[in-house]
Amino acid sequence: MLLTNLLFCLLLTASAHAKCSICSLLSDYYDDTPSMRTVESVRDSSERFRPSSSASSEQQMIRSIGRFSDLTSSLFGNLFGLINERAARVSSSDGSSPLVGRGRVTPSVEKPAVESKEKVTDHLFDLFDSIGSGIMQMSRLEGPHICTRESTKKWPAEGKSLRSEKRCQRFREANKCVDRRTDSKVTVETTRVEECCEGYETRDIFKHGCPIESSLLSMEDVLEAVNSSLWTLAKGVGLEQELDKNDVTVFASPGNEDKVSDAKSYVLNRIVPGRYRPYEWTDGAVLETVGGKELVVSQSEDAFGSVRSYVNCVPLNSTSVRTKNGVVHVVSADVVPAAETVLAALESDPRFTSFLSILSEDLRALLSSNESFTVFAPSDKVLSSLSDSLIKDIKEMIGCAADFAKSHVVSGSYCSSQLFYRRLNALTGSQIDARTQIKSGERVTNIGRARIVGPEVFAKNGVVHMIDDILFSDELMSWREHLEAFNREMAAAIENVVKNSSEPLTIFVPPTDNETMSSEMAKNHVVIGEVLEDFQRPSTLTTEAGSVMFTGYSRHTSPIWMRISVQPQRRQRGQIACSRITQESVKGCRSILQFIDKPLPLVHDNFDSFLAKRNDLSKFYRLWRDTSLNASLSDDKLLTAFVPTDDAFSNNDFKRLISDRKLAETFVRRHIVEEPLCNFDLRRNPGEIRIQTYANLNGEGLRPASSDGEILVDGARVEEAEIVLSNGVVYILDSIIVRNHDTTQPAGNRRRTINLLDVIP
Repeated sequence: MLLTNLLFCLLLTASAHAKCSICSLLSDYYDDTPSMRTVESVRDSSERFRPSSSASSEQQMIRSIGRFSDLTSSLFGNLFGLINERAARVSSSDGSSPLVGRGRVTPSVEKPAVESKEKVTDHLFDLFDSIGSGIMQMSRLEGPHICTRESTKKWPAEGKSLRSEKRCQRFREANKCVDRRTDSKVTVETTRVEECCEGYETRDIFKHGCPIESSLLSMEDVLEAVNSSLWTLAKGVGLEQELDKNDVTVFASPGNEDKVSDAKSYVLNRIVPGRYRPYEWTDGAVLETVGGKELVVSQSEDAFGSVRSYVNCVPLNSTSVRTKNGVVHVVSADVVPAAETVLAALESDPRFTSFLSILSEDLRALLSSNESFTVFAPSDKVLSSLSDSLIKDIKEMIGCAADFAKSHVVSGSYCSSQLFYRRLNALTGSQIDARTQIKSGERVTNIGRARIVGPEVFAKNGVVHMIDDILFSDELMSWREHLEAFNREMAAAIENVVKNSSEPLTIFVPPTDNETMSSEMAKNHVVIGEVLEDFQRPSTLTTEAGSVMFTGYSRHTSPIWMRISVQPQRRQRGQIACSRITQESVKGCRSILQFIDKPLPLVHDNFDSFLAKRNDLSKFYRLWRDTSLNASLSDDKLLTAFVPTDDAFSNNDFKRLISDRKLAETFVRRHIVEEPLCNFDLRRNPGEIRIQTYANLNGEGLRPASSDGEILVDGARVEEAEIVLSNGVVYILDSIIVRNHDTTQPAGNRRRTINLLDVIP
């Protein structure tokens, strides 16, 4: 099937070079053309790549089929030679390399049953050569004035494993393929470059070939043509001869050469001995300038598969001009020689003075090592905006602030061009997202919440970027830093409460009222020893003031429930007692801030101790104690009690309740709901229609209502609302709750005495 497909490809393709990459592989394999095509050999490239007549097309097809037959015979001969312990070997003395010409195949004599390891290796590489050479040939370009050159390097092999690697790279001005093979003794690397012949240029060799005829100018004329003042600088310090030497590569940066303090050093460190186009470098290559400094080359593929080259993080754009004595690369930013280390780069740049001052000795040693790092250093302006307490904690390595500097350092060397979209790992273990966008025609690179500003500084072991914000996670900042941003008075009060800053801490932050908070109230809004996050599931907590409060929701299904509101419903984030969480929490270093809609009350009583203190509630308290519910006065089960005042009872009827235990039990259960209810559960919100009842312990529905700012519970007016206890909530009523009460009765008749007919079920 494979042979059929290949033959079909040949028959459909008039030119095996241009139309079918597989056929190109096969037709080029035994091509006898020399490995270096000169300008003279491609003077009329259009004739070379375009059939002149149908006859020539037929002849070319016949030649291609013949070459295909030769190649398949060779390939399958090698395969069956391995199976049958026979080999077809290419003599190195009889033929040229398979990359440039045909090797003569000589049949071998019968071999013994067991062959040596070295000869089996030779068979394998004969097969690799046949296939690999075709891959190399498959990348051959078409177009006018394209020349090809090859070079081979050898070095001793490391290890004894067999390896064969073939890779092609696409550049704007060339196609570069590298074939590397390793046996047990030696590694051989053959590099093939297809480029424009001398005197010709291209905008894209893959699309157009090299159609632009060009004449070589002097270095001075080229620098003047690209608006570079480098020649003028060199002439001013007597170094123009350095630019005029044979075989030099020059980096010109128009617009960045007018602010030079040391012209001599500047000129010498923009000149590299040798003629280099971008495709003649490899990723990681180190170039030594005439001035003795170093430039580091990095290469990466873009989204379209083309290789982009950078020198000390500065991209080499499309302007690369050959001169009579070398090459000029025109760059948009200044190619500054690499600093010795990242630490040296920070020390030599006045923009990073403040950041340098907070580096620990261990981190300084790390940034001076041979390991690679990228530093995102906040500017002096950013660091000066931090609070004095945070700077103090950073320098003294207190708490989580000890990791401040490390959170701005990542392993590996990353230029801004490599931060299109990447997740980086800081030395602290946290992750930082890098992303690049084009906004209003400007390239913007964000690192976390910060943005890279200004040029990067390149070092031999990394890169330094300046950013306009800190990367220090909010979760690593102390509670003081967070709380001062919301409530300075509260922060000052809690400072006197929290003595050990290393302990876990939860702070409840009420709305700011610009009033000084007492020490007792500050304690009541702090829980030391825990970082509390979940306030939706039922639980309890104890503040530093000793208040014991319920948290979370314990809603039971109401017998009747309906709410219609014209206002958007607020998201339920949780509650502490009857204070609701209003916004997302803010995490700090071993701490968390929870924002609530009102201050937390001091809670030291349960139902039993509270009612015992209230002389005006003694009658209901006595009835409760005398029923089977007396244990609920002090246990942990959460309740809501609607307690009538003593004035709501007549003496005769109260005596009847005392004397009839069953009647008293029913009466007490009617005033208790088995869940904690707060004002917002009973009061209708503005713009809301609410029909909602809550089942008491008798199973009867209690319907709350609100009128003129007052809360009514089945017609009984609430005199004191939302008294939070450790095991529930108390509402003081001006009258008792009766069964089948008409809630439409006039307001003046809401206060009434007990009617035993309404009490008896």
